[in-house]
Amino acid sequence: MPDHLTRTQAGLVFQIRIPKTLDPGLSYAPIRVTLGQVRIREAKRLATQLAGAAHLAFGRLQRKAIEGGEPGMKQHTDVGRAVRDHLTALLPVLRGLDGVGQIADGSLPVSSPAMAMQMAGAGLTGLLDLAADRISGTSALVSADAPALERHYLRLITDEGAARAHLDLPPLQPAAAVDDRVADVLEEILATQAALQAQVQGMASRTVNPAPLFSEASRAYQDKLRSAHGEGYDELNYLRHRTEVFLALMEDKPVNLYGEEDLQQFIDQVAFMPANASKDDDYDLARIREIIAGNRDLARKPISRVTLKNNYVGKVKTIIRAGCRQAKVPFQLDDIRLVYPKISPPKRQRMAPDYELLNRIFAMGVASGELTKAMLPLTGFVTGRRIGLLSFLRGEDIRQYHGVWIAIPPNVVTVDGAVRIVPYKTQESLSVFVLHNLLAEIGFIDWARRRDGFIFASLHEGVVDPADTAQKRMGRLFRAAGANPSLLETFHSLRTAKINFDRDLKIDPRTTRLQVGHELLDVHEGYGGSLRRSELHEIANAPLPIEIDFTVFRGLDFDGMAAKRPSRGRPKRIND
Repeated sequence: MPDHLTRTQAGLVFQIRIPKTLDPGLSYAPIRVTLGQVRIREAKRLATQLAGAAHLAFGRLQRKAIEGGEPGMKQHTDVGRAVRDHLTALLPVLRGLDGVGQIADGSLPVSSPAMAMQMAGAGLTGLLDLAADRISGTSALVSADAPALERHYLRLITDEGAARAHLDLPPLQPAAAVDDRVADVLEEILATQAALQAQVQGMASRTVNPAPLFSEASRAYQDKLRSAHGEGYDELNYLRHRTEVFLALMEDKPVNLYGEEDLQQFIDQVAFMPANASKDDDYDLARIREIIAGNRDLARKPISRVTLKNNYVGKVKTIIRAGCRQAKVPFQLDDIRLVYPKISPPKRQRMAPDYELLNRIFAMGVASGELTKAMLPLTGFVTGRRIGLLSFLRGEDIRQYHGVWIAIPPNVVTVDGAVRIVPYKTQESLSVFVLHNLLAEIGFIDWARRRDGFIFASLHEGVVDPADTAQKRMGRLFRAAGANPSLLETFHSLRTAKINFDRDLKIDPRTTRLQVGHELLDVHEGYGGSLRRSELHEIANAPLPIEIDFTVFRGLDFDGMAAKRPSRGRPKRIND
């Protein structure tokens, strides 16, 4: 394959690296422009011309850096984008000439095809040499007369008279003068050159860049999610908040103009955001800069690294990616390296409750006389499922399959004639899971199947978010039982306890992943689709820890416990 050309499924692609003078670390990907399905001869011509234009652009950028007293451009990604956009704009003009210098309609703007090729060769070779000399800085002539030389070599490509004089050929006869169409081509080339210069200087107008502003991209993406999931979709609240925080700290500009430096600057500022600041009574997004500046002394614990990375930077990148996809422009933020400050606390280690703590949680839950406090922790421990999904479990979702009891969680439920979305995290969260035989032995499954509606009905009475209500009630129960919040000994840690226990029993990891609703690791694991009969029985009949006293769940009056309303305040501790 000739220099600067490579082949992909989309056809031939022109590519060229940013010179080391502009990218000292050579860390950025080559500039690539798709030529499409064209003949190799045509592609070679286009590649030669695009290479000349690219080197000319690099030379201009390098000269600007030198004149500014800098060793090189600071924003290498901006260099790549500017040159790539310039070449993309220039490509339609170059396509107007075929492989022998003809205009697309077939007429000859020069005296002969051979002459057209000589003109292109002389002009582009000169531009290429000019750019190389300019970048190296070895030629004093180039430094002094670069603009005039540029104009001269550009003229050679489109003006046969000038080219003949440059090549020491006989002068052009008047009859063979260049017609108006060549003048139009020259005008287009000069116009694209001017557009490049304006873009490099940061003065390109919005009409040059078709990508939406960040604010526009965010609104469009939110509208897309709202149309798919409804106004009550939780993700919308996060996106609205992160958008406002980003725009309070950063400039609102076309999404494809954000680079690594922009995200790093955002990280360096928002890293000082106090954790849970949005829950403060006086929290106001109009004061976000003041709030962040006020915590520079770290008087309050800042947001965690996971929150910063996933819930702030991650959502900003999601919006930018959506905007780039909408405008059909490249997304440039995949292969970047961001530095997260050490002030951002790393992810805390989640500890599974030990069996002594589980005994206290179970005993306190049963002693409360409330069904949710008594049975939700046990159900979470033996199934390994998330609290949001269990909160919406109904008796009609339970059925017998291959001789064991399973639950088939729905993705939507109907409450008082209105459809509500079950708070599931991933598609795998909606997979079938097994109910341990202990739940059948104590009569809980039989009771639940006879019951209409939600099993844990008290979580749905007069509340907006049943899953959040469940989290708060379980949090109070766990803390009263002695759980350590700093070790994340919460209801969610029951999933960790279930996974660890299955490991102790040497249960196949694939089986456990299907049971707790985790994504399978590869295509091979996915074959079979769901739990096999042997896996169903293995989970349903798994021996339970002998250190845990499960007798507290026998002989319970589930009807009476379901009728008891939740108690107020913190439960009293029980003595070990």
